[in-house]
Amino acid sequence: LVPARAATLESIERYRSLNHDEGLARALYELGVVELFAGRSAEAGACFEEGLAVARRGEVRFMEGTLLTARGCHHQDAGRLDDALGLHAEAARILGAIGSRYREASALYYLATAHVERGAWEDAESILGQAEKRIASVRSPRYEALMAACRAALCAMQSRFEAAHEHLARAEAALERVVHEPALRAVVHVHRWLVEVCAGAD
Repeated sequence: LVPARAATLESIERYRSLNHDEGLARALYELGVVELFAGRSAEAGACFEEGLAVARRGEVRFMEGTLLTARGCHHQDAGRLDDALGLHAEAARILGAIGSRYREASALYYLATAHVERGAWEDAESILGQAEKRIASVRSPRYEALMAACRAALCAMQSRFEAAHEHLARAEAALERVVHEPALRAVVHVHRWLVEVCAGAD
């Protein structure tokens, strides 16, 4: 993370000197992600806020949507679910309007997870269905794994265990097409654990 942060800060200064809004917005997004990974939540939030302002100033719609998703995840991590829901929904609307199916699917996925956290399972399932349709057109095994794992958790929390295991199998099959991403593997395993806990408590 240390060299990543240094390189991204250098990129930010170069883009500032060029008055290049798209590059600056992208670099601020990347720095925010680095700060999140480093556990510096406030610094990450500041990067996402500035990046969003830059993207809007330069009318860079793709980065506006991407940074709205990032802000939504940041709020969601802090437990501010109402704020997160609004940001994810706005991101999905923008990214859908410009035809970015991958990023739209990402925004819809995070919107669905926010509904899961609120216990709004029907809303979560409906939105997750939209996300799965979008991601099917771009073939992203990473998000296929995430969405199938989320489906498994939803089914388990509703005592639909046969369906939960079917979705887990889909998640693990997608996982096999993703290399060098141990965090994704951990996420799928956490969802499997959740299914097992729910089944044991039923």
